[in-house]
Amino acid sequence: MLEILSSGPARSPSLLDIERSDAVLVLGEDVTNTAPRMALALRQAGRQQPMEIAENAHIPLWLDHAVREVVQDQRGPLFIAAMCSTKLDDVATATFRAVPDDLARLGFAIAHALNNQAPAPAGLSGEQEALAQRIAGGRRPRRTTVGAP
Repeated sequence: MLEILSSGPARSPSLLDIERSDAVLVLGEDVTNTAPRMALALRQAGRQQPMEIAENAHIPLWLDHAVREVVQDQRGPLFIAAMCSTKLDDVATATFRAVPDDLARLGFAIAHALNNQAPAPAGLSGEQEALAQRIAGGRRPRRTTVGAP
């Protein structure tokens, strides 16, 4: 496990890395039940992109009340694809509910959208393909839920 984590194809991010992320995808995990501190880091990550609004308005980030006033309810891209609802759904840009096979297909579709050398999955609905494209593109769509509740 140590060898995979240290020299594998993907680096395992620290909690600070997660907090500072400008876009996040949680795939097949209810982080609030398995890693509560990571769930907090994900909530913080959702605040990163809107902080640019405060910076552009020349509001120091340490002025919490003023920052919250200018940012309002805006959030950065946080996508959650899981089998059931999570406590992070309220801050998610979009959620996707499905069985593990469909979650895996969504993950492969996102990988293919990011790099067309990755294999494209078969059997995706148009809605799922559109969600994969949105996640890969990092666009900030309005909040949506796809799949069964």
